[in-house]
Amino acid sequence: MTVPSTLKYPSEATNTAWQKKKSFLDKAKAKTKTGLGEELTKLQAKWNEVKFTKLDVTKVGLEMGASSHVVGVKRNEAETELNKIAALKLEVDTVAKKAKTVGAIKGLSKDAATAANLIAAKLTSLHNELGKVDLKDFDEALKKAATREASTLKLLKENYAELQRALIDLHKNPTLVRWEQADVQSIDMIRRILSGDSRFASAKDSWKDLSADMHHKITVLTLPGAKRDKQQEKQAILQLVKRVDDGMSVLKEAPWMH
Repeated sequence: MTVPSTLKYPSEATNTAWQKKKSFLDKAKAKTKTGLGEELTKLQAKWNEVKFTKLDVTKVGLEMGASSHVVGVKRNEAETELNKIAALKLEVDTVAKKAKTVGAIKGLSKDAATAANLIAAKLTSLHNELGKVDLKDFDEALKKAATREASTLKLLKENYAELQRALIDLHKNPTLVRWEQADVQSIDMIRRILSGDSRFASAKDSWKDLSADMHHKITVLTLPGAKRDKQQEKQAILQLVKRVDDGMSVLKEAPWMH
């Protein structure tokens, strides 16, 4: 995990908890006025500045199949918080050492000394836990997104090539039989890929009305073979081919196809 599940600010290391452990004499005598409480207050404030939820890949709102761009944005936000932790660790270490020193002060009540040593131990443990925070989960998510996108683009290019071959064949032999035999099923695959990936938004609209079975909407192509005028059939198929060609042109010009 990017953030250890055990990572939380120790309740024992708050100024409120510390003051409760000090006796009246601890608070009254000059030599037992340590300033530890003020340091704990500052430390807790510094802790609250870090948005730990942004460091947990499971809590930043990444949807299944999120793009590498979206994951990258979340990673950058996490890195900003991780940079805060570097300064926080130094502060935790400083206050832990101070608490240990306070615990050894002669004249401090037993309860206060015990509390100071406990604070030192808790903050030392916290320092170690903070050292485990990293961006590995985000890096893994980014890697998976990039791999997924590369695979999708490969599939798109493969279907583009298959459909291109089918259209060349249909230009030469524009018949309904050839349309149904040609590899026009790639039209549906390309449309699904374009509609399901934000990278391809610029080409999405040019494919939304294209489908492998759009010939069913043309009257002459729904007639039985014996009743179908061959010239009209040819023109209808060429019209379909032209529509698909237009969509192919949009893809051909797209930068991500090269």
